[in-house]
Amino acid sequence: MSSYVTSETFIKCTASSIVNTKTESYFKGQVFQLERCILRSSPGIVPVPNVTLTSPVSDTVTVKPGGSQVYTCVTGSCRPPARIDWYRDGVNVTNQTGSVSNDGDEFVTTSSFTLTGAKDDRPATVQCRGSNVDGMTPVQSGVKTLVVQLSAEPSIDIQPSPVAMGTKGAMLWLACTYDLDGGILGQLQWMDEDGGTIAAVTPTATPTCSILSPDNYNIDCNLDSNEVRLGILNPVHGDTYSCSVYLSGFTPIGRVSTQVFIIVPVPNVTLTSPVSNTVTVTPSGSQVYTCVTGSCRPPARIDWYKDGVNVTTQTGSVSSDGDKFVTTSSFTLNGDKGDSPTTVQCRASNVDGMTPVQSGFKTFVVQCLPEIPTNFQEIETTETTIIVQWTEGFNGGGPQTFVILYRPEGGTKTETVSVIEQQQSTYTKEITGLKPNTRYELNMYAYSEEGNSSLSSVVDIISKTNQECSYEGEMISNPNVASIALFITSSVMLVTAVSLVLCIICKYA
Repeated sequence: MSSYVTSETFIKCTASSIVNTKTESYFKGQVFQLERCILRSSPGIVPVPNVTLTSPVSDTVTVKPGGSQVYTCVTGSCRPPARIDWYRDGVNVTNQTGSVSNDGDEFVTTSSFTLTGAKDDRPATVQCRGSNVDGMTPVQSGVKTLVVQLSAEPSIDIQPSPVAMGTKGAMLWLACTYDLDGGILGQLQWMDEDGGTIAAVTPTATPTCSILSPDNYNIDCNLDSNEVRLGILNPVHGDTYSCSVYLSGFTPIGRVSTQVFIIVPVPNVTLTSPVSNTVTVTPSGSQVYTCVTGSCRPPARIDWYKDGVNVTTQTGSVSSDGDKFVTTSSFTLNGDKGDSPTTVQCRASNVDGMTPVQSGFKTFVVQCLPEIPTNFQEIETTETTIIVQWTEGFNGGGPQTFVILYRPEGGTKTETVSVIEQQQSTYTKEITGLKPNTRYELNMYAYSEEGNSSLSSVVDIISKTNQECSYEGEMISNPNVASIALFITSSVMLVTAVSLVLCIICKYA
């Protein structure tokens, strides 16, 4: 089982854990930097299928003493993440960390190892091995070889090269090293970009090491190590410095140069668009944010943060501003239904280890209108009232109110009645004060502070007449009374008919 440590707490990733955060994984003493740790229930172990030395391409690399070669090792996709160990001549020399990336629900581990050659080193073999389960035999890469080639003739080198990076106002040291291949040093000279000598080392002179402009330079002589360093007190960007070495008798070995590169940190970074600090979109809408750095050197990298989480997935473009650079980057944020307001920020840096410069924040809001209420229908009608029922739609993420509109058919005046949303999905409402025996047209909508939904379909409902309601009410409430009333009515009609017949007979008698 692997242990993962966040900046706030210690978390054990088990088969039932799900951790969605930036974490660091400690696996048998080696640290892996993870963007996300996701362990599903019973994920199952996927052993390391293979491990490959991806660079260098050549199986054998030759360097001079002091030269180095970076080897890179990559595992195949596996679960849990693998640990990579480095072996030189079969001996474990692991002292660096690896990085882990996701490949679906599996992981790929990448690790680099730098091997530096020294004089008299024999050819060395390099190999990496990967494993992700304790007790399982590690998977081995192929073997590559580093050969240190001794100089067959005098040589000279300058470091840093081809550029020497420094910061404004700080001393910059350059180192000139030489291999005389058994010869005797006659003189070493440091020269500025105009070719003028600014420092000299002559073993037969007194003093051996001399500086011509002590207000601008320092010198550090270590002839036992075949190295002479030049310290530049006020380095200027773009200046070139050279080192020339001569054997006794002033036979030249050669001349090597490097160029000063003065770092200009990122002064500022600005979210130039959108102008507004808050942008509102509808679901599926999007907003493009643009971030621009101030002039700096070297070019800066821009990272994007959504709610404080790095979501950088794109590269920036770089333009020149004299001898400095401006980096521009864009980031598109898409809104989904139900999204909460989101903050957007960009950060920029151009020097490893330096705290990134941060922009201000902008806010992205997804505005959802309420949906149309559904199943709007009549459930009961009297001569002056109608009871309707409906089902609420999505409220857009906030409280909503329902509005029922009703009007007599052909009428010009529309009446409304409102119902405030409650903790329920189905609603009923009685509409009163209607005219008997009248056709009404009803529909409805919902509204919130974000706006109104569309109108529902129109429902036609006819209120009942007074006679229908009275008769039906009596019939329903007392069937015997209805029967008596019918008998009385029939009797009255019969008596009236008999009386009419008798009157007619009397008239003609």
